Amino acid sequence: MSTNAVPLRAVWAALSVIGLAAAVAGCGADEPPAGTPVTLTAHTADESRPSPDVLQAARTVIEKRAEDAGLNGTTVEVGTDGLTVTVPGDDGTRARAIGRTGRLHLRPVLSTAPSNQFGTVPGKAQRQSTDPAVQAQTLANLECTDTDPLVDGDDPALPMITCDTDRKTVYLLGPAFIENGIADAQPQLDQRSSRHTVLITFDATAGAKYMAYTAANLYTMVAFTVDGTVLSAPQIQAAMTSPLTQLSGSQLTEESTTDLARTLRFGALPLTFTAS
Repeated sequence: MSTNAVPLRAVWAALSVIGLAAAVAGCGADEPPAGTPVTLTAHTADESRPSPDVLQAARTVIEKRAEDAGLNGTTVEVGTDGLTVTVPGDDGTRARAIGRTGRLHLRPVLSTAPSNQFGTVPGKAQRQSTDPAVQAQTLANLECTDTDPLVDGDDPALPMITCDTDRKTVYLLGPAFIENGIADAQPQLDQRSSRHTVLITFDATAGAKYMAYTAANLYTMVAFTVDGTVLSAPQIQAAMTSPLTQLSGSQLTEESTTDLARTLRFGALPLTFTAS
């Protein structure tokens, strides 16, 4: 045998080392980048610490939303006072979308006013007062801003002064006559207006309330609020004869209607959360 020949065993050993190195180098190459965690801090009515069972229920709802959205690899970790949601490759936008509370309320519109650009943003005591004088003053002085301390923190049994999604109009609303009560919600494109909407099907109880209310309150306005913000406030033109209604809004896009329909379809979270 020539002294320059390489033993076959040595060749196989070298190839094995090269193959192992390539496998290690390629490990995780197809994995999506880590996402930005979003912390959802829970708030209870009496400001006590939320129970583990309620947090687990919220986790289940968010996981269902993530699965429906195809957000594979999403993690929802339960802490002592909230949740941490991480969507792979996400800057936090998708995590916030599937982590929104998603409370739908229908409230009568009592009065409206333009946003006061030189006004203030008062808290819950003024915004949900039952005193007509306080209501009138708050309605006139409220400035609609991007960050609203009352969002997702209103009491549906009380009147409320809030803004629409355009941040241009202030609404004085009566107590909610429907709270959630959704059997189904699907995104759709309105063929007549070419606007993206959400088709809502109420359950039996909410559907009966909706039909009765529209029959008794013709030509008045009703506000559809989601987490305390007015999405739309149409005038009732006729008594509804089915538990179906269409939710629209000037700020709704194809993506946002899909997200909103998914949020409403799987039900509201059992707690109010603040995202950070």
